[in-house]
Amino acid sequence: MKNTIILLICSLLGIGLNLYGLSDNLQFRHFTINEGLPYNHVTVIKQDKKGYLWIGTRKGLYKYDGYNINALRTDTISIYGTNSYNTREICATKNGEMWVIMNDMLFRYAAERDLLEHKYIDDNPVWRFGESKDGRFFCLTARDLFVLDRQNDKFANI
Repeated sequence: MKNTIILLICSLLGIGLNLYGLSDNLQFRHFTINEGLPYNHVTVIKQDKKGYLWIGTRKGLYKYDGYNINALRTDTISIYGTNSYNTREICATKNGEMWVIMNDMLFRYAAERDLLEHKYIDDNPVWRFGESKDGRFFCLTARDLFVLDRQNDKFANI
């Protein structure tokens, strides 16, 4: 019993020393309104293949390139106002696409235009999305499940 307690204490100290050693390599940076976010409540964060951080807030989507936080525009106007896109989910696909659900609408990032393009599926709110292991992109609305037909760039009902 005594040996078990000593072993446990040594293990805990070893773990503590390992964590302490790692802490020198970790860097944390806080983003607030002072650093360019319009709102301190972040709803979702994702990192893409290029290393950009995509930061979703209740007032839109922002991209951090390591130096600056940039607001992303959409090709639609929210019924709640121009700066009222509640970002709920972000998905980075295997082929590098960025998909976003804001105000129950689906958007895809168009890098060449630096713009979020609204992708119409049906008249129902978009609830969830995701990518399968084979690279197919799915969306679930309040009514149906859809898959993206990449050749036609349209969603098909399953």
